[in-house]
Amino acid sequence: MPSIEERLIRLEDIERIRRLKAEYCNVCDDHHDPDAIVRLFAVDGIWEADGVGTYRGHDEIRRAFERFGRSIRFSQHNTTNLDITVTGDTACGTWHFVGVVDFHDGAARLTLARYDERYVKIEGDWKFAHLSAVRPAHHELPGLQR
Repeated sequence: MPSIEERLIRLEDIERIRRLKAEYCNVCDDHHDPDAIVRLFAVDGIWEADGVGTYRGHDEIRRAFERFGRSIRFSQHNTTNLDITVTGDTACGTWHFVGVVDFHDGAARLTLARYDERYVKIEGDWKFAHLSAVRPAHHELPGLQR
């Protein structure tokens, strides 16, 4: 059985990863700031979402979030059902997502998704190594369109 100290470290790591995810959601909901988002990823990190694309490394992720910021007027990320497993300086996690995205072109969508993520601890800080969003449902919201 792990010692109390090892168990405490694991719980603290889980909390830091939970805060990393909360910061990610806040950045997405605050105009998709590309500089803020890349600080959350390892230098060789990967961001991907089905139907959107796969972006590798800070430069590609930054360019993607610059585009997102130009096309999205408003978004609201809500994540639940976290399940995080920590193994030393790496971890994996899953989250469920419900969110509304309102685009500058007038379209609004309700998205249901599952985040499958891998994390890495770099110099004491947890970063995304790979964030993958699988979207089983993505519905137009005509009542919200301007």
